[in-house]
Amino acid sequence: MKRYVVFLLAVFMLVPNVSFAERLTSYETGQPIVVQGKEVMLKDNLGLSSLGFRGVWVNTVWNNDFPKKAGMSEAEYKREYIQMLDKFQKYYVNAVIFQVRPSGDAFYFSNLNPISQFLTGTEGQGATWDPLAFMIEEAHKRGMEFHAWFNPYRVTHKDYEGGKEEILSKLSEQNWARNNPNSVFQAGKKLYLKPWDEKARDFIKDTVMEVVKKYDIDAVHFDDYFYPSKNLINSNGFYNEESEAYSSKAKGANVEYWRRSQTDALIQYIKTSIQSYNRVNGDNVQFGISPVGIWGTLEKHGPNSYEGAGVNIFGGAYSSFDNQFADTRKWVKEGWIDYIVPQVYWTFQQERSPYGEIVAWWADVVKGTNVKLYIGHANYKLNSKDKKEIAWTNPREIFNQLKFNDLYKDISGSVFFNATTLYDDANFSNENRRFLEVLSSELASSFEAQSQTSTGIKPKEELNVDESVKIDYAVRKTKYGNLVHWVDNYSGVSSHYVIYRVTNSAGVESKIPLSMVQKLSKTYFYIDKG
Repeated sequence: MKRYVVFLLAVFMLVPNVSFAERLTSYETGQPIVVQGKEVMLKDNLGLSSLGFRGVWVNTVWNNDFPKKAGMSEAEYKREYIQMLDKFQKYYVNAVIFQVRPSGDAFYFSNLNPISQFLTGTEGQGATWDPLAFMIEEAHKRGMEFHAWFNPYRVTHKDYEGGKEEILSKLSEQNWARNNPNSVFQAGKKLYLKPWDEKARDFIKDTVMEVVKKYDIDAVHFDDYFYPSKNLINSNGFYNEESEAYSSKAKGANVEYWRRSQTDALIQYIKTSIQSYNRVNGDNVQFGISPVGIWGTLEKHGPNSYEGAGVNIFGGAYSSFDNQFADTRKWVKEGWIDYIVPQVYWTFQQERSPYGEIVAWWADVVKGTNVKLYIGHANYKLNSKDKKEIAWTNPREIFNQLKFNDLYKDISGSVFFNATTLYDDANFSNENRRFLEVLSSELASSFEAQSQTSTGIKPKEELNVDESVKIDYAVRKTKYGNLVHWVDNYSGVSSHYVIYRVTNSAGVESKIPLSMVQKLSKTYFYIDKG
């Protein structure tokens, strides 16, 4: 097999012209889709956003995605995981966002958290091997990033009857929440770590950093679970056990402002801890957040609001700012995170939460920052057998969303929810199956086109390469040629990868490259037809 060497070089790339060929219309009415007052014209091919970051959330709570059952043998677990990653490769996935801490537990050997019941069948018992290092290695073998997904505050995932003490007694003796009841509160029938409790905050930070230090992960990932819904606030205006902390710590601040300051403190704490680790160890671990799709609406947050203007939709939409006390817009503007993945789980024609308006708003938010924007897509709705909305019977709905994202240079990729929609073939809906066929074909042809046109290097032009970089990469044959897939783990300043083909064991003998690939994300593809 041909050997490949990939070098890094800071130069500029010529960008090809792109034509527009398709007016986006409602699947139900045929009327043009209008975003920010303009009809939408889609490009005829997938562009830079679609060819950038392509992640998949792997949901472990309730064994929803993986593993499909608890208590698998090591051999069974490894076989199912490898099969899942191999399916992901068909759709050019380059990042696995794996839920390593679904509910106060761990999919790895930990000194702080009990082993997950979704791994062994019983929380804190039955673990004979540590799967996390294996999962990371298999992802990296395929040129995929591995993002460790944590649920920071959630203690219990299902409803329990009874009070806090009774529920805590059902957890394993190793569970931190059970041993630190003063750092836990009850909301409805579930338990959560107190966002306002410094001891709980330290524990969350320690949990995250244990994984950062012990495993070769590419990123830490939080999803949309912050404060529980404000619908669970008591009639006195406070969550359980919150009023005393507010009275002693808030110093007269508005209670909702104070709550947001508590989640702010956690996000800053995690960011600075990871930054410090990266600086000392020469690493490049990222920190990303995936909030609910709507930060706030223009109805509640007008153009002159101190916190910023909301998205131009109306009707009391559920939002991170107002319902979960998580100011995700602020985290972007302050640079407290490296990337954000809003869960825009709606269609273009959804009246109360239209996909286009929300995505356009987020693209404007990240503009001028160093925060990458990836969009979260609701593949699970396309795969549902019981679709609540006509637009989800359109097999091109998500494909059109990807092409719409390409209209915005500040969007760097997408993430699909959930993993089952990409690898559980036996249970695919017809719409999902057709979408995946189109996606695989279009991505392959787009990568081929990019390989042919995305470089400004003349065929015989030589380049002086100052530094070679050790990378994780994979090569596989496709009908278009040899697909090279790699992960960018270089922490220095650079803008492009320069690609050479080596057919002997001596290394690169010529300074004439095959191509250049612009740095947009951490993971990359190149198709070599030679």
